[in-house]
Amino acid sequence: MEKIMNKLAMAISMVILQYSIITADSITEVTVDVNAGDTIQSLQTLKNDTAVIDTLIAADNRNDSLKKTIILTVREDGDGDDTIDATVISKKLSSIRQSFSRSLSKSRVQGYGGGITVSPTIAALSTKPVQKLVRKDNTLRRYSFTDIDGSYKPLLLMGGSVYGGLGNGVRIGISGWGGEYEFTSATIGDTSIYLSVSHSFGGFMIEKAFVKNNMNYLVGGTLGFGSLTVTKGTTGDPWKTTIDEIEENEEEAKARYSGVNLHSGFTVSLLPWMHIGADVNGSFLFSVNGFDIPGCKGFMAVVPGFRFRITFGNIG
Repeated sequence: MEKIMNKLAMAISMVILQYSIITADSITEVTVDVNAGDTIQSLQTLKNDTAVIDTLIAADNRNDSLKKTIILTVREDGDGDDTIDATVISKKLSSIRQSFSRSLSKSRVQGYGGGITVSPTIAALSTKPVQKLVRKDNTLRRYSFTDIDGSYKPLLLMGGSVYGGLGNGVRIGISGWGGEYEFTSATIGDTSIYLSVSHSFGGFMIEKAFVKNNMNYLVGGTLGFGSLTVTKGTTGDPWKTTIDEIEENEEEAKARYSGVNLHSGFTVSLLPWMHIGADVNGSFLFSVNGFDIPGCKGFMAVVPGFRFRITFGNIG
């Protein structure tokens, strides 16, 4: 008897749907009186009959919105929508990322954008200006500095640059770097002298880049100023701390200079926003007054170097 009643109820439902008694406008009214769990359970129990209903609804254009409502309602109870949403979001993010990468690459070729470069440098520092200072200073001339012989000494410089592109591969910005080297004299009695020599330079940078595929070929220079600073300290009492010696015994002589640094090199674009490379460079420095002590005036110095370049930005 129960089966017959179910079949009869289904037949009545089919007739009602076919003649558009239930339309999309009446869905709100129906869902108020019908339990959602019972409706889904009925659809799961009567799969064959549901398929027939879907077919009839699809055939009736006037009830097409009703079919869509039923399908979406059933899908809300499953995990299908979550999977579809995640896929759509993933594709959208991928599309945005690809578009951003293409935009960065296009800007790099055109020469627009900017970059920040970290550039450790291995340089060769001439000791001639310091040698002249040692010979002319009344205190220093009494000590022997075997390493200060006028030759070049290796020096690690740390620096960087910030620049922006004007187009057609032309970039302008600022750059600078500096490093320190220490010399120690032979001991006289219980006393020896150490000299800390600090070299720094920086200024306005201009650079031209020639872009080919993921390669950037660079040539440019920096026009600026800097200083060669010599700090003198004495070591005599082995029980004194370094801080005590610095506070009590250090003196400083500074030679200011101006000049230009020229460079030529390359970078490889690993990512649209990251580039690594290297360049060879040389600083040509001119000091008018030198260390400003009698007999130790102006000088000229050349500081060659090999510089690594790590750039973050769209133009490398």
